[in-house]
Amino acid sequence: MGGYSSTRWRYERTRQETAPLLFLDAATLRKMGAFTPGALATHEWTNSRGESVGSIQTHSDGRALTLIYRTHTHGEGWKDRRDRITLEATPCRYGGERLWLTCPGCGTRRRVLYCVDGWFRCRDCHDLAYSSTREDAHDRSLRRTRTLQGRLGANTSDVFAIPEKPAGMLWETYSQIAT
Repeated sequence: MGGYSSTRWRYERTRQETAPLLFLDAATLRKMGAFTPGALATHEWTNSRGESVGSIQTHSDGRALTLIYRTHTHGEGWKDRRDRITLEATPCRYGGERLWLTCPGCGTRRRVLYCVDGWFRCRDCHDLAYSSTREDAHDRSLRRTRTLQGRLGANTSDVFAIPEKPAGMLWETYSQIAT
């Protein structure tokens, strides 16, 4: 640990994490209908308090997405940006196709692109690390507990709370989650 090409320098982490960044997910864009030729879609990001932290408009021509957004960088202020992300299709096993975003930096097929310094690129181009890779056993168990509590509709501030069964959830599902 801490050797050549590790991501630590004097026991400080040097790679930025993906969790706090704005991102574009191909699955979310597909559900919004952003891949339909001629579609104009707007996507907005919010923080944990529900406040808007960014928005983006996408326009599709069937082969690519044109991203129209504003970014704020330190020292430069607000800048209007336009970026073109090409789409790549792969066939699915039982018919149809899956659309992927092509990273403008390296040209690889990706599901998620992250915004760093105002540009949407893949995790490798921005040299990013997943937050889960930096968790110890205790943090992993807390994250899993909060995820399960969220599925039950609980307030995740109390780790030991087991909420009542939500309306519409099967008892079998509830008992699998709650135990």
